[in-house]
Amino acid sequence: MNPAGAGPVQILNFSMGGVRLWSAKPLKTGERANVKMEIGPVKWSGRVKVVTCESHDDDGFAVGCEFAANEMSRRVA
Repeated sequence: MNPAGAGPVQILNFSMGGVRLWSAKPLKTGERANVKMEIGPVKWSGRVKVVTCESHDDDGFAVGCEFAANEMSRRVA
């Protein structure tokens, strides 16, 4: 994940609607990022939007993200 250099994150939970991550750095609500996963031969990437960011004392941040629609494919009326 790389919104403004957030660096590597750890996936805590992955679902159809989004992903919950652990990050050493806080992320801003509304910020968008790319998430890339590699599990053996399986590779996946997607665009997400930060919905929540909760501090866990000195142990980093739990970041809730929802999968974002592809802004490039939106039609302008």
